Amino acid sequence: MKSFKLDHDPKIKSGFKTPEYYFENFSDQVLFQISKKEPKVIALHKRRSLKFLVAASIAVILMSIPFLKHQKENHLENIDVTSLENYLTTHLSQYELVSLLEQQDIKTIDFEMPILEEDLEYFLIKNDHIELYLNE
Repeated sequence: MKSFKLDHDPKIKSGFKTPEYYFENFSDQVLFQISKKEPKVIALHKRRSLKFLVAASIAVILMSIPFLKHQKENHLENIDVTSLENYLTTHLSQYELVSLLEQQDIKTIDFEMPILEEDLEYFLIKNDHIELYLNE
């Protein structure tokens, strides 16, 4: 490896130079720039655009109200009755359901539901443990 001596090898000149008398005039230049008072500039188009944006947002909201109302009505019409019944039976007990009903609703319920023999037969065949309940 070649030995390197800082004092004997040619030196590389720096690419950065300060202008002549830069630091002598630096404080005067800074004070001069600070003392300049620039007037506050208020752009008129910004005020107009703000009013325009407010008016446009109100118009969009007013135009979307009928659409949202229509969506809500369609959503209520499209609810599947069986899904609703399944949800209520899995999340609420029969006692909680009855407690939510009013007296007038209870009177209108038809308690006499016809039981078909086929349904009864199917139930008895599928439920072998029914004998336990009948014996107790």
